[in-house]
Order: sequence, then C-alpha cells, then structure tokens
Amino acid sequence: MTGVITHETAQWQPDSWRSAPTGMQPVWPDEHELPAIIDELHAAPDLVTAGEIDALARGIAQAAAGDALVIHAGECAERFSAVSAADVAARVAQLRELGDELTGKRSPAVVIGRIAGQYAKPRSTTTRLLVRGFSVTEIASYRGDIVNDVAPDRLSRTPDPRRLLRAYHHAAATMSLLRADAVDRAGSRTSVFTSHEALLLQYEEALTRERGGSWLNTGTHLPWVGYRTADPAGGHVRYLSGIGNPVAVKVSAGTSPSTLAEVCARLDPDRRPGRLLLIGRFGADRVAEVLPALADVVRNAGHVPAWVCDPMHGNTFAGPQGRKTRRVADLLREITGFVGALTKMGVPAAGLHLEVTTEPVTECVGGPGGPDAAGLARRYTTTCDPRLNPRQAKFVVAETRRLLLR
Repeated sequence: MTGVITHETAQWQPDSWRSAPTGMQPVWPDEHELPAIIDELHAAPDLVTAGEIDALARGIAQAAAGDALVIHAGECAERFSAVSAADVAARVAQLRELGDELTGKRSPAVVIGRIAGQYAKPRSTTTRLLVRGFSVTEIASYRGDIVNDVAPDRLSRTPDPRRLLRAYHHAAATMSLLRADAVDRAGSRTSVFTSHEALLLQYEEALTRERGGSWLNTGTHLPWVGYRTADPAGGHVRYLSGIGNPVAVKVSAGTSPSTLAEVCARLDPDRRPGRLLLIGRFGADRVAEVLPALADVVRNAGHVPAWVCDPMHGNTFAGPQGRKTRRVADLLREITGFVGALTKMGVPAAGLHLEVTTEPVTECVGGPGGPDAAGLARRYTTTCDPRLNPRQAKFVVAETRRLLLR
C-alpha cells in the first residue's frame, strides 16, 4: 500500500521542504559540522522496511473502517539513557497489554509506540529563565535529547548536531530489541510499530530513501506532524506529502475545518485508506463542539482517516509549584465526548493516543495509582509533559473499551 511515484509527485524530493517556511528547527552553533553528520545519516542502514510500513497501513485502514482499534502510546520524550533490554522490554510489554485491554482481545489491535525515535520536542519558547537565589540566567529550552540535554545549564542546553547521530544509533538499538521481542513472540498476532514526531526535517530527510518505487521514511513506520507545525503550506506538511508511509496529524481545537481539509488534501490526494491517522487533541470542554465539523469536512472530501483521541494534550494545566499535570477525570470526559461525537456521525472512533510510562510516577492527578494535586511531587520525573503511570493508563484504556463496546 505504500505510495508509488506518479507524474504529479515526481518532482518531490526529500529536500523539497527547504523551500517552504519551516519552524521548530534548532540553530546549530557549528553549521560546518552538520553536513558531515547528515552525510553519515544518509549512508546509515534503514531502520524499518517497506513490508512493515505496508502492514501498518493495512492496520490503519482496518481501524478507519471500524474493524480494528489503534493504541498509540509511549513516552512524551524518549531519553538516550533509557535504551536497555529491560527498559525496551517493559515498554513493549506495556504497549501490548494496552492493546489487549483496548480490544478485549475481540478484534485486532494496531499497536504503535512513541518509541525508537521520539527524541525531539517542539517548544513554545526557545529559551527559559533559570532562577537560582538572586541570580537569573537565560538558557535554551530543552528540545529533546536529539538536540540538547535536560540539565539546566548553558552548556548542556546548547544544541549539538552530533546528537543527531546519537539519536539514530539509539533508535537502531531500540529497533534491534523490538525485532528480538518479535522473534521471541513468533506466532503472536500483534506487532509493535514505531512512530515519532517528524520535527527535525534535516534528520528525516537523511533517512528518506527510494524503495520499490516510492519514497519512504526508513527511520520510522509512522511519522507524524504536531499541531504547531501542521501548516498546510509549511515545510513539515510538504515533507510528509511526498513519502509513502502512513502519516499522522495532530488536530486541535484551534484547527479550522478549511485548514484541516487543505492539510488532508496535500497529504492524501489519492484518498487512500490507511494513509491518514488524525489525532484529535481538543480538550474535554471543546471536543463535542469542534470535532463534528472537522470530521464532516474530512469525510465530505473523500478521505478515510482513522480518527484517534489524544485526551492528554488539551487537558494540561499548572498544578502546585507550577508543575504541569492532567486530571484523569478530564481525560475520560474528552474520550467520552470524542466517541460520542463520532458515533452520532457514523464515523468509527479508532482508538487512543496516550503519553505513558512504565514507572510508578505521580504526574497526572486521579485514577487508580494516581496522586491528588498535593501529591504530584512524590515521583514527578518527566522531562517535559506529565505521563500516566501503568495503573492509570490501564484504567483509561479499560474505560475507553467500555465506551466503544456500548
């Protein structure tokens, strides 16, 4: 199902994004070092295969038709320090468990991890102020391990292009462990596919190769674009428009129906089932209001996407001491509104997109195993956004299954 190069797309090249306005790209201090690193990435082996990409596209097409469910979950931002056999095995086991929980093992689960490449993070501001006593220092924002380090000092936060290579090698190590897990589970009906936000386009371009008559991003099965970079005329959408992978788009309450229609037209001109995964992140108070018009314009344009609910990013607020958090109750309200709105329209609700961790963190409020607002500090370890701990994640998925099976 990977796309073939047609006359219309023949002029697209992996670097076509460079002629479009493109935000969220780091400014590397040493631009002279970057070309050699990009050349090395160009020569690096593929991380995923065309056959695997096709298998994911078939699964997404099934979910869009209501014949399967998607669980798309994982860390907010992967860390280079978290690539070990034990760590990856725990994350894969969690993904498989959540897939089984969502479907009740009654229908196929399309299991997609934010794994083996989720190293870049978009940030609203490029710098932040570090206050220590009477001293105030401006440092660069943490933008994921692929760009800089989380340690709050100027040296650690300086973008380092060598981290692009480190990201590739950590992703390769993770893929190796994923494949070993698949071999150990020979005969299992559930594969785990990889995904990450295709944010740093120089990195994505370097891993884009012509395979079997199609340009493929060979660094991940499912690249996706966030709501900050989903400009239909922008570089991120232009990049995704030319690759044959299935692609995902974050859709927010601020996305207009006309903008979404244009994004979908650029990414899915052939209206190909399995091409689009649309991830709604509206907020519990807005989902019922804004989703119907968005789903309607997409359907009327002839696209058949899999609509997946991200109940996390639209429900973030500042808790005690300024810690970002989310209420499990709000997540469930958004999921309920999401499923209800699509069900009324006769459009399948295709699954969930969650930020989760295998650790017993206290970052989201409520639910089993979750703290109240005052207890967030007990085990708040995220480098970016608050994640569900294993008990909370399983609870949210189980409640979603009950909604879907009504």
